[in-house]
Amino acid sequence: CNQALLTVVSTKGQISLLNSYRQYVVERNGVELAPRQGDVVFDCGACIGEYSMLFAALVGTEGQVHAFDPVPLHERFCQTQASMNPALAPMLHFNLSAVGKTSRGAMGGNVTDSDRIAPGGLVVDSFATVSLDDYTDNKGLAKVDFVKMDIEGAEMSALEGACQTIRRLRPLLAISAYHKPEDLWEIPNFLKAVDSNCRLYFGHHSPVPWESVFYATL
Repeated sequence: CNQALLTVVSTKGQISLLNSYRQYVVERNGVELAPRQGDVVFDCGACIGEYSMLFAALVGTEGQVHAFDPVPLHERFCQTQASMNPALAPMLHFNLSAVGKTSRGAMGGNVTDSDRIAPGGLVVDSFATVSLDDYTDNKGLAKVDFVKMDIEGAEMSALEGACQTIRRLRPLLAISAYHKPEDLWEIPNFLKAVDSNCRLYFGHHSPVPWESVFYATL
């Protein structure tokens, strides 16, 4: 893959894990499972933006990274990451929204912000959500090449909201599968129902239960 010097806000431990796990820069059976030059990437569950920055470096000036996270604190981190990497900032598009089956505004939950990076602990109804089908149409995107999802167990809902984008634009998918036990069979069954010819791969990238990812090429 391309080499680029990135400056990011993170911890030494997280940077070590980022370099060790490499769960979104993978090769399986000769198939490269990573964003490439000129790609349009959806980073669903951007958190504080380390992967968004990595994706921006990989896609280069001809590509785009559309990042989604519903936590205002996370979005502020993402904007800081972009400001520290001005050459990559034009490729980055941050959305203060969760990704789901349908699009709707926030419904007035009890928590609208947090001073902790703990998205699973916040009230879901306080988030606006967007379906990737709606987002793709509204932005007039002619292609989507890579979709990463790590969204605290909402992966199945988000996939349901992305069916048309997947069928029509055929992106490479990297979908986290460690938040719910049933994801281990529901995600691959769903993807096969969307496209029976898709090729599925699976990777587990840590010595603990986290970082299990399904990959699909269509």
